Amino acid sequence: MNNEYGTNVNLYDAADTHTVTEEGLAAYFVRVMTYMLAGIGVTAIVAIACVLNPLIMRVVFNSNAMFIGLVIAQFAAVIALSAFAHKLPKVAAQVLYFLYAVLTGVTFSMIGIVFSVSSIVLAFVAASAIFGAMAIYGATTKRDLSRLGTIAMFGLIGVLVCGLINVFLGNTMFEALISCAAIAIFMAFTAYDIQKIRGIYIHAVTTAGEGSAYVEKTAIIGALSLYLDFINLFIRILSLFGKAK
Repeated sequence: MNNEYGTNVNLYDAADTHTVTEEGLAAYFVRVMTYMLAGIGVTAIVAIACVLNPLIMRVVFNSNAMFIGLVIAQFAAVIALSAFAHKLPKVAAQVLYFLYAVLTGVTFSMIGIVFSVSSIVLAFVAASAIFGAMAIYGATTKRDLSRLGTIAMFGLIGVLVCGLINVFLGNTMFEALISCAAIAIFMAFTAYDIQKIRGIYIHAVTTAGEGSAYVEKTAIIGALSLYLDFINLFIRILSLFGKAK
């Protein structure tokens, strides 16, 4: 086992403390994906509900303070979940995850104002196809993707810096290049995060045992990583190819 959540791990290396099986790993992947899809579903339902409710749209988007507060609450929720989920009760971690999904849905309702429904649907389908392909690659490849994850992290920092610069430049071509780079980066993150889930599962089971609250909380953290990968793919594809109303 090369590190806490390493990927170069024999599935049965630590079986002398807690049993780690292929069946358990498969069930864990199902739980992670269920959490991830449930979070996306909640976000989509909340976004649609907000778009269909003019009062909510006025309250949220006609007040700068309200919108900024909403964004801050999003960051606070995702940071708290990423940093403290292991220490929280399982129910609290679940509530925090779905709270983040709800808050994201409210902010995402702006997309329904800016882009056409057909653009949103096509971007969602494209993001789903890309995410699915990279997830399959990450789950089946024998290559260690740790280096890919490191490269993607540095690439993400570069994209964030370039995006900040373009806030002042307002260059549409530069923005398109940033979106293309971001799509490639989150494709890499998807494959890396899927593969990393294997190491997370092994570490969790050998630490606390299959069926423990700790294992369930790591599933929520894994789902959050995949949720963020998918959401960012969707946003960048929509910004690149979406048509305004």
